[in-house]
Amino acid sequence: MYEEYAISERLRRVARCTWHQVTEQAHITRVVPDACTDIIWNGRRLSVAGPDTIPMPTPLAAGERFVAIRFAPGCGPRLIGAPGTALRNARVELEELWGDRAKLLADALAQARDVATARELLEAAVGMQLLAAEQPDALALETARRLSGASEAPSVAKLAGDLGITERQLLRRANFAFGYGPKQLARILRFQRFMTALRRRPAESLALLALECGFVDQAHLTHEIAELSGSTPGQLQAELIASDV
Repeated sequence: MYEEYAISERLRRVARCTWHQVTEQAHITRVVPDACTDIIWNGRRLSVAGPDTIPMPTPLAAGERFVAIRFAPGCGPRLIGAPGTALRNARVELEELWGDRAKLLADALAQARDVATARELLEAAVGMQLLAAEQPDALALETARRLSGASEAPSVAKLAGDLGITERQLLRRANFAFGYGPKQLARILRFQRFMTALRRRPAESLALLALECGFVDQAHLTHEIAELSGSTPGQLQAELIASDV
């Protein structure tokens, strides 16, 4: 069982949601790239997940419980205190980055009486970090905003020009904020647009969804989905249709 919760108003600028998951039976799940970074509590320790560029097979034990907060694209690395490139495709103990603050937070989470309390503790910790840490890079956030709604991603040169900086500056700032450059960010955001559209209309033609989401054609869609999810569009569609039955 997986459930997302709306983030508090004070954190909406930097976080997407908190979430809770209980694993009903042991299995290996694929965590796919979403341009986000999460802080996750699994009942024993706090870790940082992502940002990812590839599907990450993750073994889950029966009865495992997770509570987490998910940062908006471009916000996690700066608030967590590490370059995105250092967190890319990694799972890092939060204690390595926050030291005693992470220990104190883990102790509080271990004593939390319920999921709501654990979520509040995570939000409070991020709220304190927001006051103490350097603010998210406004240019990086604007980069994500422009690419998230672009049916055709602009070249790095055009994007940099539109933002009023050089290509080198854009790449450096994107690598810190996202863990990779604008081209990879555009790919992942396009993939997520497809996944959102597929969840809403699981029986829709894949070719039509591909064009709507900015893929050149269905072959392009198939290639990108394979690299970013380890699956095929048809398999994802069948899984979603089966889950609605």
